Amino acid sequence: MVGAGAIVVILFCLGTEPRFEGFTVRQLLRRAGQDPAARQILVRAGDRAVPSLTRLLAAREPWFSRALSSVAPFLPERLRRHLPPRIDPLPGQLMAIEILNQQGTNAAAALPELIRALGHPDVRVVDRAASALAKLEAASAALPLTRLLTNQSEFLRVVGLTALGKITVKPEIAVPAIVERLQDREPAVKNAAAWALWRYGPLGTDAYTALLPLLQDPDPSVRRTAYYAMMRVSPSEAGTVAALVAGLKDTDPSIRITVIEALGKCGPAAKPAVPAILEAMRNEVGGIWRYGRAALLRIAPETPEASMLLAE
Repeated sequence: MVGAGAIVVILFCLGTEPRFEGFTVRQLLRRAGQDPAARQILVRAGDRAVPSLTRLLAAREPWFSRALSSVAPFLPERLRRHLPPRIDPLPGQLMAIEILNQQGTNAAAALPELIRALGHPDVRVVDRAASALAKLEAASAALPLTRLLTNQSEFLRVVGLTALGKITVKPEIAVPAIVERLQDREPAVKNAAAWALWRYGPLGTDAYTALLPLLQDPDPSVRRTAYYAMMRVSPSEAGTVAALVAGLKDTDPSIRITVIEALGKCGPAAKPAVPAILEAMRNEVGGIWRYGRAALLRIAPETPEASMLLAE
């Protein structure tokens, strides 16, 4: 009797679930992994599908499924064969977040549940939830995302930094948390933190001095990103030029090219760097010469020494 009543309740709930082009959201999600058409139906549904997607994201394994799973190891084999399969909400949650991510700002109603998903035990759910929150650009997501930055998982620290860099809201909350990760032990995390500060740009001016040690980091990718970030957050053009000039002596040729390009973008404000650029051009040929010539044309082509070199 109880089992029959449960079936009636389930059928009633399914019957009241909205349909899109003849299918419920649950049906479409089951097919979406293999059928692009099912995914497109959900995307076309827009905010009308968001309530159902949000409920699926919030779903937890039913208590009876957990109970059966816990006692199954103690049952005889002949009984275990007749147990129903475990109800795992994870596949549906992953697909629901993926669709919400594609919905962009249409998924605003799912914001509270997406924030809660940042605490999910599965890193894939956290990763996709952070990506969806980044698309929503919601200020209320800034503080929850900063909590990921102290997670023991390197992957999740990078996930949090990437999402904050895409949102660029609440700098008074986000920037100090990002700056702390500039001292992280993992190069990937330091790189992501510098990138996030580059995204915040002038809003991250307070991070300027914290970026200076990264210019000496043993990882070239970290140094390169730090130079880019410094260009955006520097409180003055003079400070930017001084930091970039130091980069002309970097041991990595690609970073020296990056620095010369950056100085060229500074235009006439980079005139104090002309002697250092000329020295770098005299010491090297190929890429450095080409990029140096382009930079000098933008900075100070009229400088006597630069004019002679450009004429060659």
